[in-house]
Amino acid sequence: MKRLIVSAPKNPVVILFFLLFILSACSSQEEQSAQTNQVMKLVKVEVKLNPEEAKAKQKTEIQAIVTQDNEPVEDADEVKFEIWKEGDEKHETIKAAHRKDGIYAINKTFTEEGIYNIIAHTNARSLHTMPKIQVTIGK
Repeated sequence: MKRLIVSAPKNPVVILFFLLFILSACSSQEEQSAQTNQVMKLVKVEVKLNPEEAKAKQKTEIQAIVTQDNEPVEDADEVKFEIWKEGDEKHETIKAAHRKDGIYAINKTFTEEGIYNIIAHTNARSLHTMPKIQVTIGK
């Protein structure tokens, strides 16, 4: 009958290399966990109209106010507005420009009155947020 004998490596370099490998793997996981906790703060987006009571055939500013941890986000990768009239299949998408203090905006003239849906597609700090509002455009 054959015996299988397993022995520990006798070379100290091999042992040292193995221990360093184990320790480095543990510290990498801790660093990744700390980075994940920092990134996980939500990016909040509030959509507003200026003027609030928008009218057809009148220029209206649509704003996305982007914050993270109650601080303005000045470095969003992209903010764009998807706009469509309730019941219509055609959606319009317009890229917003950064104004100041975390405000990204477009100017829009609604051609007719009615109920409109607006989604602010926002990519900021590795997160995608897309709040939707519904507004009534009057005469």
